[in-house]
Amino acid sequence: MTADNPGRRWAVAVAGCGSIGRMHVRAFKELGANVVAVSSRRVEQARAVAEAEGCEFTTDAEALVRRPDVELVAVTTSSGSHARVTLAAIAAGKHVVVEKPMAMSPSDAGQMIAAAEARGVMLSVISQRRFEPTHQAVKRAQAPELKTICDFRLESVGRGSPVVRSSRRSNSVFTLLSLER
Repeated sequence: MTADNPGRRWAVAVAGCGSIGRMHVRAFKELGANVVAVSSRRVEQARAVAEAEGCEFTTDAEALVRRPDVELVAVTTSSGSHARVTLAAIAAGKHVVVEKPMAMSPSDAGQMIAAAEARGVMLSVISQRRFEPTHQAVKRAQAPELKTICDFRLESVGRGSPVVRSSRRSNSVFTLLSLER
């Protein structure tokens, strides 16, 4: 789904079927994407994920990224292969979400960025932010006594200054109007 076309479903492939790859598959499905295929070097792992998720599989990540029915590729393979698989996906005209680290060298990272810019595709790198103060503030706000926090907006006001604001009342035990550190 996209903001300009809410009914549109992205056709996604996930390279790598380890725990992070499986997390990506679930996340894309929750976002309404169509996960069409996965890959893993280990055939039994690729087959298991594909069967569980109702998609196709391969053991060849580079063949996966060349599939004509794929628009976006999530690269969750071992770190040393991120640049190779990402560059192959970009060359095939695919948008890419790559796990961290983006690449094993600044040179490879620069090649990935240059290739995406030249091809006109999106390149996004996963950045875990769960230990940053802003995200920790949200976690603290989700205390058990709150049950649920509905409809909040997260703003970062300068480094280390988390602000969480509710934009309307919710059905939780109490409404979180503001949490400032």
